[in-house]
Amino acid sequence: MPCLVFGKCQTVVIKAIIWKNHTRNAMPARDLIQEVLSARNWDLSQLAERVAYEERTLRRIRSGEIKLSQKLENLLNQILVESPAHPVMHPTTQPITAPTLKPPVPIRKIPVVGWAQAGEAVDFEDIVEWDDMLTIEISDPKAIAVRVRGDSMSPRIEEGDIVVLACSSRPHSGDTVVARLKDEGVVIKRFQIIDPKQQLYRLISLNEIYAPLERTEDQFVWLYPVDQLIKKMRR
Repeated sequence: MPCLVFGKCQTVVIKAIIWKNHTRNAMPARDLIQEVLSARNWDLSQLAERVAYEERTLRRIRSGEIKLSQKLENLLNQILVESPAHPVMHPTTQPITAPTLKPPVPIRKIPVVGWAQAGEAVDFEDIVEWDDMLTIEISDPKAIAVRVRGDSMSPRIEEGDIVVLACSSRPHSGDTVVARLKDEGVVIKRFQIIDPKQQLYRLISLNEIYAPLERTEDQFVWLYPVDQLIKKMRR
């Protein structure tokens, strides 16, 4: 069938050629992520929002701790192709080297607790009755899963979703965290370090109806980064 609007068809053909040439020239995950950040003038948290991944996961992919999936690689290449600041052709100059083999991530069976249980816990190791058990790949031997309640991180994290906490790790700025505050119970927020010397932190909701919270470390009972998100498909 002939093309009635030549300009539009030509654009589609050009984009297809760009995509083919671009994806053919694969580059290491670290370089690909950095290329996207530079092309879009983003930080890692903005990229995490765009691709719907945890910032902590992207950081681990960039360091080589986690393998870059084909789905995420396609998303990153698509963002590059759509970037006006990125050149059409991007031939790689990286030498081809044998991949470095990483030790496999252990498969662990971890407990799942409800929001109310989390709000009562001082130490998760003291809980003896769990809502459920979950089998996942995670390196943290103290990992635990919590079933989310509330809409403070909507639309990214909804009520009923399960978040896996890396209880052996301290959070970094930009991480999503679950924390128990001494006077306010359990919250799920984005974590930001305001003043490391004063141990002053900001807790930010994605849902704009909730104002940010600023708290010092002595106001927390516990504070853990979210390592993984398991979405509830039926609501």
